[in-house]
Amino acid sequence: MVAAWLLFSTGFGFYLSRLADYDTIFGSLASVFVLMSYLYLSAAVFLIGTQLDAMVRRDVGGIERPERSQPPAAAPRPAR
Repeated sequence: MVAAWLLFSTGFGFYLSRLADYDTIFGSLASVFVLMSYLYLSAAVFLIGTQLDAMVRRDVGGIERPERSQPPAAAPRPAR
């Protein structure tokens, strides 16, 4: 997951330094737009990484999913 985030950060930095020209479009708000985009995409990479990690741990680690055929039983109420 860390490798994916580092790869994303490097790619995003390359994109901003070489290809994007947000200053001419957004002016002084460019830094806000870039920061919000970076945080949004970083969160997406993080969530995808955690999902992949969970799938790998379940498949490779032998962790079985619990079967939920019936709803969990309610705890008995104490007698009054």
